[in-house]
Amino acid sequence: MSTVSATFLEHLTAVTDPKDTFLNYPVAQSLSFSANGTTREVNLEEAVLAEDETSGWPNRVPSFHGYSFTGQAEAEYIYVGRGQQVDFQRLVALGVELEGKIALARYVGLTPSG
Repeated sequence: MSTVSATFLEHLTAVTDPKDTFLNYPVAQSLSFSANGTTREVNLEEAVLAEDETSGWPNRVPSFHGYSFTGQAEAEYIYVGRGQQVDFQRLVALGVELEGKIALARYVGLTPSG
C-alpha cells in the first residue's frame, strides 16, 4: 500500500460546485388495462423480497416513471418481450402492426429489486 506525503496534500484544493437538480415524486399513480368492457387495475407496488430489505421499507415509493408527463394514454397494447431490437424485428416479421400501439415490455433487472 502506498502513502501520500503531507507535503503533497498541502497543494490540493477541494472545490464544491453546487448544481440544481430535479427530483420528482408522484402525487398519485395508477395503471389499468381495458378490454371487452372489462377494466383491470394493476398493482404498482413492488413485492417485498426477503433478499432485499429495501423492498419492505414502509416509506418506499410505488413504481412510477419519473420522466413521463401527467396524463392518460389509450391505445391497443402489444407485449414486446424484453423490448429489445430483436423482439421488435420478430413482431415486424410476423406482420404485427406496431404504430400507434403501447409496447408492454418485460423488465429483467440485475438485482432482486431491479
